[in-house]
Amino acid sequence: MAEMGFDVFRFSTAWTRIFPTGMEAEPNEAGLEFYDQVDDPQLRFQGLHHQFIASALAVKAAHEIDPGYQVGSMNIQATFYPRTCNPDDIIETQKQDQVVNYFCGDVQVKGEYPFYIDRYFDENDIEIEIKDGDLEILKEGTVNYLYDRYQIPLMVVENGLGAKDELEEDGSINDDYRIDYLRRHIEQMQEAVKDGVDLQAYTPWGCIDLVSASTFVNEAGKYESDVEITFGEKTVNAKSIMGLMSLGISQDSKITIRTKGEDEEEAFL
Repeated sequence: MAEMGFDVFRFSTAWTRIFPTGMEAEPNEAGLEFYDQVDDPQLRFQGLHHQFIASALAVKAAHEIDPGYQVGSMNIQATFYPRTCNPDDIIETQKQDQVVNYFCGDVQVKGEYPFYIDRYFDENDIEIEIKDGDLEILKEGTVNYLYDRYQIPLMVVENGLGAKDELEEDGSINDDYRIDYLRRHIEQMQEAVKDGVDLQAYTPWGCIDLVSASTFVNEAGKYESDVEITFGEKTVNAKSIMGLMSLGISQDSKITIRTKGEDEEEAFL
């Protein structure tokens, strides 16, 4: 690929290489060896450093345009549990938390590499190239969003429930499970606000997110009120407007949406 002029290669792990049937107790060594050759930690962290610099420059540019702009970063939180109460397992869990959950936020919020990453780099033979001026850029381009660990505002993003909804014989779609899923998440966000978290926004997956990923599996409900959807000769009653997507409606379809207490609206997919 390098000879073809490609500068970037993004790939997803094919778990069938690691667990071919999904029933194995131990991973497939040949699969692990394959990804050892593909996923070089040195290259991964060097690329991450370049992302940190790009992020800091973007934050600086935004603040130069308007000092009132608030710019954040999006980080996952992957919960780790120790295998046992053995102190070695607990310490290993702490290390995983640092590298997987805290590292990116520590750099982007504090504007510097955290103390614990030096040892991680040493033990894994990682030596990233830091150019003159990089550390100053990191310090000048810190982000404005992330709570818990940093006490700066938080936004909950990319949240939703993927499900293949069933169309009932009477033309209805009952996705109470999706409505309940979202309700319970909103309740927990209310609890976080009571705890003092500065929660600024909640942006669950919308009705076009999985369309853009070339699938019609639904990710999030949009309304709790009943929705009546007409497309072509067919009318469907759905508790959530996301029930529409499971029908496999093609692009350019004209639909009419009626919700309780609201006027009729027309839209094109």
